[in-house]
Amino acid sequence: QAVSVAMRTRLDLPSGACADTDLSSGVDCAISIRFHGQSPEAFGLPRPVCQPLDVGGFILNVDVGSPVNVDELRFNVHGSGTHAECMRHVLPRDSGKTIDQLNPQQSIVGATLMTVGLCQFGTAGEAYTGKQESGDSVVAAAALRECLRTLHLNVAEADRAFFCGALVVRCQHQQQGLAEAVWSGTNPPYFTSDAASWIAALPGIRYWMCDLPSIDREDDGGHVGNHKTFFRLEEDVEAAPERFVIEMASIPQTLPDGLYLADMQLAPIAGTDAVPARPVLYPVEI
Repeated sequence: QAVSVAMRTRLDLPSGACADTDLSSGVDCAISIRFHGQSPEAFGLPRPVCQPLDVGGFILNVDVGSPVNVDELRFNVHGSGTHAECMRHVLPRDSGKTIDQLNPQQSIVGATLMTVGLCQFGTAGEAYTGKQESGDSVVAAAALRECLRTLHLNVAEADRAFFCGALVVRCQHQQQGLAEAVWSGTNPPYFTSDAASWIAALPGIRYWMCDLPSIDREDDGGHVGNHKTFFRLEEDVEAAPERFVIEMASIPQTLPDGLYLADMQLAPIAGTDAVPARPVLYPVEI
């Protein structure tokens, strides 16, 4: 029988203050890629498929006489569960780094979790690069800015960049059961261009994580402007900062807004623009 123990650790913050966290109290914020039963769906992408491997007519399935089961998996990370994207997602295939070429040693970062209300694009007073309609539900920069100001009121100025290593945005949308949500063709909420510019300019930012299928509009006319803004692709691609967008996260409503240590676990898959992700949040006490 497993023995449960607290694994408390202390962080030395840039200000000289200390923060404590319990590494046995992590909260998994991932939607697993499910090959059986209901799974999320976005952008009209096919659902994950798992089937026994057929090798020249020999089926690797114990039920039909094989000594072992060998499954063949087919899935697209962008529509099947929590995933991380890098700059290659919006660049030609011979440009920029693939996700495995980014520095994996910085997967544990300080984080701020905030819950943000939505507003209609037509009343937000902000812009969006790409197709949009006044009735679209959006996350506005003004709401993000106010949330962060409130959450960082008692955080030393020298420590604020550390706790912006990951900005984790939980949206107050109406979609229930995120692990089984069908987003395709529903025009889900998205972030305004002002919001993307504000997040991209945060000191220390490395991960932008949200519980939406995309930070951009489902059909934005092909601009994907928020991705390009966050990855700083208007600058020299080779000099662009190493950043990740994590989408389709499932952040429990019971998890309070505040400061966290985030372990952004990425699947060890090489040569691609995106991989399944398992973000784990650990509450921090200063």
